[in-house]
Amino acid sequence: MSEKIRVCPRCGSTQVEIVRSTTMTASNPINYRCKATDCGYLGTVCAELDADDLERFQLAIKQASTQ
Repeated sequence: MSEKIRVCPRCGSTQVEIVRSTTMTASNPINYRCKATDCGYLGTVCAELDADDLERFQLAIKQASTQ
């Protein structure tokens, strides 16, 4: 079993950090921020992949963004 990696759903970067709120409740979920300079994603959805699947996911993101 390989390690799980957080990946930005917009650009495929692994430079994702958790942005915690001062009040964690069900109505205030965890947010994720992509630290890649050209992305800026901020949202409640973050892909978690096996390290083995990372390259395939990043290729799919790149192909989808060029269509």
